[in-house]
Amino acid sequence: MNRREDSSLSYMSWKLDILSHHPSAFQLREGENLMFSGDLELVNNDEFIDTQDFPWHFRIKENMIEQWCNVRLADPLSIGLTYTFHQGALVIDYLARNSVPTRLDIRHKICQAGHSHYRKIAGVDLSDSVSEWQHRNREQPSDYLREQRKKEFKEAFFASQWIVLYKEL
Repeated sequence: MNRREDSSLSYMSWKLDILSHHPSAFQLREGENLMFSGDLELVNNDEFIDTQDFPWHFRIKENMIEQWCNVRLADPLSIGLTYTFHQGALVIDYLARNSVPTRLDIRHKICQAGHSHYRKIAGVDLSDSVSEWQHRNREQPSDYLREQRKKEFKEAFFASQWIVLYKEL
């Protein structure tokens, strides 16, 4: 069995880690301090699916971590995630394709470990709204669906989620 290495991405004083022993989660640190952690949640037709044992693959590019897998639930499902730092935020994009119509939702359940972080960047106490992370389900087909190619997978879901690290001036 091949042992997968941890995947890391750095931006200024921030470091994103996806650990090999828990590939469906991430840790985001500022310096040595854990500030945020996230666990991947997959909901297919209102049913939670455990993604921990999925055969995850990773590729690290210059400013991005790509994570993907192909699994067979009732039907084949392809999941792809990208992690990037952009304009003072960690941005996570989610893409899932399924061969049959389905209601998918994919996101990370994010917990804030460093409760003073948003007070520091916003000047207000946002700790009461930690669970209200920005998440956008695009709810429209991409060009892949409009082309109507005959392939095994069809796009079913595309969303983005982000954590603001600091305000851009």
